[in-house]
Amino acid sequence: MKKKIFFAVFIPYFILLIVFFGIYFNYRSNYALSLAESILTDSFNKILEDARYIVEHSENYESKLSRKVSHYEVGTYFYAWLLRTNGEEVAVSLVKSNSDPDELQANKDLFLNKIKSNQPTGYYSDKSDNNYKFISYSVLADTDLIIACVADIPKSALPQAEGLDFNTIFLFVCLLLLGIVASMWFSKFISNPWTKLMAYAAMVFNESAPPESPVFKDSELDGMVFFLDGIDSKKIEYVDEDRNNITHLHGMSLLEKDIFKQIDKKEEFAVCEIAMNFFVAYQSRYGNQKADDLIRFAALCIESACDEFGIQGQPVYHIDKSRFVIISIPDKIVDIVKHAVKMFDKNIKMFYDEADASKGCIVSKDSEGKIGTFPLTCLIAGIATNRYIPLIHPLQISYITNEILIYLSGRDYSCYMTDRRRTDRTPYTKSVSSEQPEQSND
Repeated sequence: MKKKIFFAVFIPYFILLIVFFGIYFNYRSNYALSLAESILTDSFNKILEDARYIVEHSENYESKLSRKVSHYEVGTYFYAWLLRTNGEEVAVSLVKSNSDPDELQANKDLFLNKIKSNQPTGYYSDKSDNNYKFISYSVLADTDLIIACVADIPKSALPQAEGLDFNTIFLFVCLLLLGIVASMWFSKFISNPWTKLMAYAAMVFNESAPPESPVFKDSELDGMVFFLDGIDSKKIEYVDEDRNNITHLHGMSLLEKDIFKQIDKKEEFAVCEIAMNFFVAYQSRYGNQKADDLIRFAALCIESACDEFGIQGQPVYHIDKSRFVIISIPDKIVDIVKHAVKMFDKNIKMFYDEADASKGCIVSKDSEGKIGTFPLTCLIAGIATNRYIPLIHPLQISYITNEILIYLSGRDYSCYMTDRRRTDRTPYTKSVSSEQPEQSND
């Protein structure tokens, strides 16, 4: 898991790093060459302006131009030339001695050929294997003189244009190492708590787990939450809202909050817990998928009843595999239960095979794995209300409704019962209770 997270983080980072340096190299190379061209163009324009002034205002302009060109100094690889149109050299910068004679002759031939081809003024740039070349030249009006500026820069003198130099390589290596370290830290931050949790789960599965649960640091819990939050925001939303993954109904967390709100209102209210009787036998006989379908159908029956007879906007709560809870006022809750039971009983046979439906029973296993004959699934409901006794806590309400459901379990028909005990809190049993369950006879 750690390796997968590492590569999932590092590979995109590495690609972005390559793209960044590609853009950086291109920009820096263009900037270096543009800077060299700019220096040459500015210096040529200046010396050309001075040369034209000397030609216009001096009779002995050739000697003055020679001195000016000889003392031309911009940089090691920049030099000025003064030549005649026939190729005779009149003057050249003193830095010419630093340049390759063959390169000088090639440069001279280049712009002399351009002049012969009726290009008296021009600019030329070239890139060879060894150097960058920029040439600006112009024939001085009313003379046979040519003034030119040349930048003949070896590639070794302009490493920025080539992209790779020590500083660049050092920066790339540092960022690469930073990405590796950050990816390793992030993969550890995400994977370590999950590795610990999976190891503990494996020990639980093998019945070799220690009695104490694994302890997670706050940073490890943050990593797990961060990982889950990025997987599926919709699933996280369901977890945050405590929704059931089969029916997407609200669960115990919201139920408790809403019960406390009802208690604080100090008004009459009732809580009904509805369970599917013989559901385990149905699930063993028909499998999980059909069992989930039956759960969704039961939820649909209860929601439909709430929409028709209940309080507007009041949710249905799905608190267990086959248990639901509704909150309403005492006068409405019985009608809700009756309508839900009627709809459920009317359609329950379509969830069974034809043979089982016609017999009205199935051969299956109970929760303890014992094989037996079981009636068709039906709904049983226990109702607790503060009309008869104060209800002060969700646990108290859960105890009452669960007690009724235990009392009603095993009956082969759908039924419900409201807790009407005021002072006698003797537990409901099939032998001593004077309360009788009610059936929907609609």
